[in-house]
Amino acid sequence: MLIGEKMKKLLRILILAFIMVSSLCLLVQASDKEEMNIIINDGFVNNSIKTIVINGTDYIPLSELQDNLGIKVYYKEEDGGYHIYWWNNVLYMNKENNVVIVNNEQKILENPMEIKDDVLLVSSDVLVSVFGFKTEIIDKVNSFRIITIDDVKPTEDIIKMKEDKNKAQLANSKTVTKTYNGPKVAYITFDDGIVRKNTVKILDILKEKDVKATFFILGNTIGKNQDILKRMKEEGHSIGNHSYSHRKEIIYESSSALLNEIQKTSNLIKETLGDVMNLFRPPYGSSRIKEKSYQEALKDYKIVLWNVDSRDSTVKNIKAEQIYNNVVEQVKNKKNAIILFHETNSESVKALPRVIDYLRENGFEIKPITEETQISYK
Repeated sequence: MLIGEKMKKLLRILILAFIMVSSLCLLVQASDKEEMNIIINDGFVNNSIKTIVINGTDYIPLSELQDNLGIKVYYKEEDGGYHIYWWNNVLYMNKENNVVIVNNEQKILENPMEIKDDVLLVSSDVLVSVFGFKTEIIDKVNSFRIITIDDVKPTEDIIKMKEDKNKAQLANSKTVTKTYNGPKVAYITFDDGIVRKNTVKILDILKEKDVKATFFILGNTIGKNQDILKRMKEEGHSIGNHSYSHRKEIIYESSSALLNEIQKTSNLIKETLGDVMNLFRPPYGSSRIKEKSYQEALKDYKIVLWNVDSRDSTVKNIKAEQIYNNVVEQVKNKKNAIILFHETNSESVKALPRVIDYLRENGFEIKPITEETQISYK
């Protein structure tokens, strides 16, 4: 009897030890898991934006990649929640990070959404199960790939592209890097206008500083703001097209739908100003318009992207100081800086005077973009 009790006790100790060792192994494996570079469709995104490992699961900084992914992330103070729009879908997340509402239907996530340094993070499985994207891990180049469209390069081509890039970087690292001191141009651009309260302040600052900028206008904001649109033209700013609605499910339904959105806005600009520039900045960036049908549809338009992102639309509660720092960090050693701001953010208005002063103090000539501008993103 005594021997039997001892055996049971020993067995319990062995089982407990096994569980502890197994847990420790899992913990070590999780902690050893590396952050990965992120590829969206066929392109690597900014090297500083990587996956984040939380409890052994790969997470993606969704709010930092919204333009690349063709989604829009908003944090709304009035309900204290995140609202995410993509394709024909809408997702709402309040304080319970593992419970979301997708198209009015509640979903419980196995891996909750996380918020770190005001950046919204989603797990890799949520990208598939909720957003409908495809994903793959490419171990050979330590990368996590998110696929949002049908026509993409095979994995082998992506690996070769990365290897070629690494070789080029290695070759460049052997040369002496010199600070560029030649002619430099900055183009200050604003999206998502007209936002009356903010836009008036922006125009006042630009007038005071004697700076010309480029405004990409949403057609549905023109009706009640024709006086501001006229002021933009009178004061020498360039006016471009940013679609009519900014709603992805409408804009990118087809290339003809996109053209219809652009034309509606162009007609309103022409009715107000008498003429129109064929400048177009695609909402949510360039990922969709790479397709052949869109390229053909947009052949008469000058597509304007950006190479300096103030991140005023991607970081929740971002302040003017951080917006300024984001711009300064990115314009260093650029010959041409195409700077992205949004009229919707009042903190960008506060940052604007300091940005202008910095650009001038560091040798940039500030110009508006016209149809004749030869844009380089280097």
